[in-house]
Amino acid sequence: MILSTGQPYSGFRMEKVKDPYFTEIKIVIDWPRDLLYERINLRVDHMMNEGLLQEVESLHPFKEHNALKTVGYTELFEYLQGKFTLPEAAEKIKQHSRNYAKRQVTWFRNQGNYSFVSPSETIEFLKSGVNLK
Repeated sequence: MILSTGQPYSGFRMEKVKDPYFTEIKIVIDWPRDLLYERINLRVDHMMNEGLLQEVESLHPFKEHNALKTVGYTELFEYLQGKFTLPEAAEKIKQHSRNYAKRQVTWFRNQGNYSFVSPSETIEFLKSGVNLK
């Protein structure tokens, strides 16, 4: 560190962090629940039509890896093991995705520093909230 910069490592640790040149805005697009769930259901149908099952089949030998223990993969691995029919697995993916979305919304609400904005208000909110230093 000293050879490269001429300063010891401790000199960098003590350096004051500069204020950013932007104002942070934390927003959550707050979809009405019925529309959010409809979008999730359509997205799962689209993923299934675009080959999610084939992707999962190719990954089946690696199903024990943590990276594959996620919504979508888990349910289809169980389908491949004969625990569900394919339509049941797709419905479980939708249900688990909706559950996950609800937990995300709850987490954001509990943070206290996010603004919840409807999809139609998002652009106007961003335009009105941006104050560059």
